[in-house]
Order: sequence, then structure tokens, then C-alpha cells
Amino acid sequence: MKYDLKNIFLMSHAIICFSLYEVPVKTVKKKLREIKDSGYIVIGSDILLHLNPSSKAGIQIRQPTGTTKRLSAFFVGMDRQPRLYFSFPSASRDEMLSICHPGYKVHASVLCEKGIGSIVYFDGVIDKVGTEPAIITTDVPEYITVNRIRKEARYPVSIFGWSIVGEGVRLPLKLIDISTYGCAFIVKHFSIPLKMGQEIQIFFDDIEIGKNMTLSGCICNQQKLLGSIVYGVKFDSFGIESGKHLFTYLEFNGQIMVARYGSDESHDNA
Repeated sequence: MKYDLKNIFLMSHAIICFSLYEVPVKTVKKKLREIKDSGYIVIGSDILLHLNPSSKAGIQIRQPTGTTKRLSAFFVGMDRQPRLYFSFPSASRDEMLSICHPGYKVHASVLCEKGIGSIVYFDGVIDKVGTEPAIITTDVPEYITVNRIRKEARYPVSIFGWSIVGEGVRLPLKLIDISTYGCAFIVKHFSIPLKMGQEIQIFFDDIEIGKNMTLSGCICNQQKLLGSIVYGVKFDSFGIESGKHLFTYLEFNGQIMVARYGSDESHDNA
């Protein structure tokens, strides 16, 4: 069945397309296996606070014959009903038509990496199925089980800086989140590629921050984001201390943490 979901899907597709084919299915499965079978229950409207759009997910579909089919998916978001939307980037049209049908029961595991980081589990029933794009909808569950996967919260930030890579090449970047033990930054897609485990130092354009600290650590992950690349950094002992000090130079602007001094908004180099 061809199901027109353009009004919802196209708005979300630009956000999630960067990682549809970059993150292997086994990465999600590994993280799911590492989480112990324990957690806390969330009910009511608070459920929506724990579901982050453009999150990786695993969907188990229970068929009337008793068999269970597993598909790698992305949680796209929700509409006003509210209904939940899941996309299947690697599923073919024939696979969707043979496995997914309205009324079939599903068990969802959604990897929500923002904030404290968690895996959210819940059961549901397929409401509608689309093949162009490959997508299903379910109602919002009555309750979810939440398992934390990170000790420290990540805080969204917007601070411009730079690093030195290769033969003394300056790499412009923008810090986009930070926690006690690490951070993430974004660079242009045509920038010099960084390797997993590569040591890095991050300097800041802001004159007050830049003259007082440098974040240091090693590259621990990467993802493509539209026309950019996002790198994750695990701090070393010096980076951890610098990260703590960095918070004294930040203030909340109503949405994210920004530098208290300087004029980062005038930059567009990352």
C-alpha cells in the first residue's frame, strides 16, 4: 500500500538521513545487549519527554504465526494525535508488505542519546504502514521502561573554536555539547578527516575562554550530519578539569549554553 506521509516525513528526513547508512545495525544491537534488564516506569504525558526524534531504534514485530521479525529503524517523531512514526531505511517495499500489517504487535527499543542518555522500551500495535517511504505508525504507549546508559548529562552548547591537525592545519569547529567526561563538535564535511582514537586539543575563539583553557582528549565516535561531520571526544584527565572550568564561562540563553563573553554568533565557520 502506498501511504502519503510527506508532510511529516520530509521534515524529519533532513535530520535523520545523515546516519541511516553510516551506523551499522550491530552497533544498536550491541548497546541493547549491554543494558541490564532493569529500569524505571514512566506513564502519562511524561512519556513524550523521553522520546527524542531522529533516534536509532530496534523494532520486533510479532506475527500471528508466532514468529518474530526484527528490523533496524529510526524513531522519526510524532504528530498531533499523537502517533509515533518509525522509518526503516534498509527495508524494501516487499519486506514492509510481508512483515508489517496494521494490528500486528510490536516491541520497540529506542536509543535516546541526548541528555542523560537512555534506552526506552515499550509495546504497541501497528496503526498504519507506508512503503514510500518505508514507515509505520503506532499509538503512544500507556507506559514505557527507561534505562539510563550514561552517568552524566550532556548539555547542548554553541561555542566556536579550532584545533590543529595534520601538518599544522587549522581546523575550524563548533562545540555542540559537553558533559563531565567528553564533548562533541561539528566540522565541515570536506575538512581533514579525523581517526578513531586520534588525540585532539580544542582551542576557543572567544578571547576570555581561549586564554584560559584547552579541552583535550581523543576521538571516540563520528557521524555525518547533512553537510557536516560530528565528532565525539572522550576527555583525558586534563580535559575533564578544563571542561569543569569551561562551565564557569557559559550562560543559558533560553535554549542552549553559550559563551558569556565574546560574540560567537558572528561566526559561521562550522
